Amino acid sequence: MKILLVNRYHYPVGGTETYLFALDRMLREAGHQVRHFSAADPRNLPCGEAEFFARPLDPQKRPFDAARMLWNGEAARKLEALLARERPDVAHLNLVHHSLTLSILGPLARRKIPVVWTVHDLLPLCPNHLMLRAGKPCEDCLRGGYRACLLHRCVGGSVSKSLAGSFETWAARRLRLYDKVGCFIAPSECYRALLERAGFSRASVLHLPNPLPPGTAFDYTPPEGDYILYCGRLSEEKGLFPLLEAAKRLGAPLVVAGEGPLKSALEAAARGGSRVTFRGRVEGEALRKLYRGAKCVAVPSLWREASGYAACEAMAAGRVVAASRAGGLAEHVADGETGFLVPPGDADALTKALSRALALPPAEYERMGRAAVKRAREMFSAGAVRGRLLAIYQTLCEGETP
Repeated sequence: MKILLVNRYHYPVGGTETYLFALDRMLREAGHQVRHFSAADPRNLPCGEAEFFARPLDPQKRPFDAARMLWNGEAARKLEALLARERPDVAHLNLVHHSLTLSILGPLARRKIPVVWTVHDLLPLCPNHLMLRAGKPCEDCLRGGYRACLLHRCVGGSVSKSLAGSFETWAARRLRLYDKVGCFIAPSECYRALLERAGFSRASVLHLPNPLPPGTAFDYTPPEGDYILYCGRLSEEKGLFPLLEAAKRLGAPLVVAGEGPLKSALEAAARGGSRVTFRGRVEGEALRKLYRGAKCVAVPSLWREASGYAACEAMAAGRVVAASRAGGLAEHVADGETGFLVPPGDADALTKALSRALALPPAEYERMGRAAVKRAREMFSAGAVRGRLLAIYQTLCEGETP
């Protein structure tokens, strides 16, 4: 089978790209052909289809690109040329909004290529993609009314951006663009339920956890250090200020691995008594070393994460996780068995959870760590996911509904 993987980035950015490249390797190891479609970027990994990648959009340099972020006709034409050459059996979409855009569904539909779409954020349902307002969950736009988005300036605090975002989400529903998708994959039951409640597409919605990359060790080793570790984007929805407060109260060392718009504000907040180390973006063996040294991994997100790759990776490494009881995190972390769950944004509860994790006796820590490894292997290993995903592809290629 030849599978076309589609994503706006073709270089490591976040969890979606971890998924993308894990999928690529998982499918190739099973004997399938994999092709890619993305946006051109000097940071992209080598790819045989790069000549077909869409031109990157930059509204600051080219004002008309602002409109192309809603509907990118050039991306559709580039994809048409790629489809003519490669003739894939199925297309698997990931992040496409505001870059490749929903315009690419046209060429796929015309060539009758089945489409699978893994939903990594909530943009099909919410113009700001987080379903979060003032740090609290919000479902005002779930069924298709977007007055709240405009009233509260939910997209970048801007009336114009909120208007554009609301129009984009409304138009996609109104024109039934998502009906061109054969099947949506939700990485968590939370996302599956939200997508079905929204009624934004006639396509089926199936729950299938995100796989960790093939070759993931899934092995417990005792912690080599005593610090709390955070790995991920440094942005508002990640709940980092309550984490800084919790670490400060405990007097515990905190290592922050990641980049993002809040980095300067977080560094300023960490001054004066906090034991916080900012490591920037960390990947590969350096990241695995950080996991080995951590006594606890914190994933304090305010929004409903689709999966939360940091929690999945930590569990595979046998680390106790302190995470928010929200989205996929609440499903993946077994409270009291593989980690501890707390209400999002609650610094008091997070402090208590981190304190419990740091104070675990070695035997109890090992019991929880080994339980985390077992759970991660059962949920996130390539072997646990590959067969079910290939069955979805095959069913769609046969013209049936998975």
